[in-house]
Amino acid sequence: MNIEQLERACGFPLGDRLALARLLVERHRERSASIAVAESLTGGALASAIVDVPGASVVFRGGAVTYATETKVSVLGVSEERLALTGPVDGVVAEQMAAGAARLFRAEFGIATTGVAGPGPNDGFPAGTVWIGVWPSCRFNFNLSPTLANGKILVKNESGSGIEAISAVRMQLTGSRSEIRDQAVRSALGIAIACVECTPE
Repeated sequence: MNIEQLERACGFPLGDRLALARLLVERHRERSASIAVAESLTGGALASAIVDVPGASVVFRGGAVTYATETKVSVLGVSEERLALTGPVDGVVAEQMAAGAARLFRAEFGIATTGVAGPGPNDGFPAGTVWIGVWPSCRFNFNLSPTLANGKILVKNESGSGIEAISAVRMQLTGSRSEIRDQAVRSALGIAIACVECTPE
């Protein structure tokens, strides 16, 4: 999924980082929901975007920058076996990072970023391959083909449109290293906004 597809899926623009962060804080405050983050390729930029919003402390519990693979294990509790099998650029790893952040900071909701910012490929993945993990997994109605998120439809509603249990979304982003990191932050904010309104799985 690229950022334009994610915008259509979420139903709102992902162009302004501060506006997205404000909306995230507002929506989580409305629902009395707390959030924590775990970051790899974004290196703290996601947490920074959230705390740029005055009053973010009402909903934001904290963040962990687990850039090295071993810190994903020691800090967040990501499975060593999974990392050995897939490496860190993986949807299950992203989901486990999000769960680890929520557990570590005692938040109701976790979001995580992992992937390849570039400039070149890493671990066999091209620059721009990004996974955004969410915890708990949730159901919300993507406006696009369900195959774009997690690869399959888990349930269908009566009208036949896909409603998915989302635990990780794979993005394929383009641009320079800094542009990819910025798009990853904006994508994570958008997914966090959409998921706080979803039905917990």
